[in-house]
Amino acid sequence: MKKPRFSIITCTFNSEKYLPDTIKSLEFQDFKDYEHIFIDGFSKDNTTKIIEEYKKGKTNIKFVQLKPKGISNAMNEGIKKAKGDIIHILHSDDFYLNSKVLSTVDKLFKRHKCRWLVGKPKEYIKGKLITTRPHWIRKYFYLFSLPLGANIAHENTFVLKKIFEKHGYFREDFKNAMDYEFWLRILKHEKPEFTYYSFAAFRYHEASVSTSGENEKREMDESKRAFILHYGKSPMRIIHTKFMQYTQLKRKILRKLFRVQR
Repeated sequence: MKKPRFSIITCTFNSEKYLPDTIKSLEFQDFKDYEHIFIDGFSKDNTTKIIEEYKKGKTNIKFVQLKPKGISNAMNEGIKKAKGDIIHILHSDDFYLNSKVLSTVDKLFKRHKCRWLVGKPKEYIKGKLITTRPHWIRKYFYLFSLPLGANIAHENTFVLKKIFEKHGYFREDFKNAMDYEFWLRILKHEKPEFTYYSFAAFRYHEASVSTSGENEKREMDESKRAFILHYGKSPMRIIHTKFMQYTQLKRKILRKLFRVQR
């Protein structure tokens, strides 16, 4: 069997509310050379039913249920089972923005000989697509901005599987900032390609926003830990701390706006 170009990994746990939108956005893609891998933590709602219905008659859908051991573990399990050249993590409440995402990414990887590709972040808030993170800073100053805390959006980042095989997977002792630690780790060895295309949207909703609030301190602590792990006690730590405080403030504002709508 020919290996697919893309491996799309979706981790689920009681994800029935938004999962149909995620699936639909992938089904509408004009580029069909992909596999879709679900890692489910034994959901108790209709998530399993939705996936099984989607899976009927298709050979490119993999559905695996594993005991929950955290999102890092779930993503790693999906990556290890992946057969495709390019890995993309599409969470169960994220969605592709149009039907040409995979075909565009495929062309960009070929044109620029990408190792990993970073698109412009998009958030879906109150029924509107907005950008709350300045992408040009990452594009032109990534060697400085990423270490200082200008994290990139995982839903807009595509990575060759061989990158994971060479440099390791998401650290499972990180519960919130596992992606930030991973970006810092591979940044030392692999140059990212940045584009102003936006590929997918991160959806702010009751669970995602409240969870961000509850776990904010842990994410801040893990981000500091990741920075020290890769850059030691550099003077840049002061700027990193200030940037993370800005990020924390921005999230508080977004949560407040969301509560106003509710």
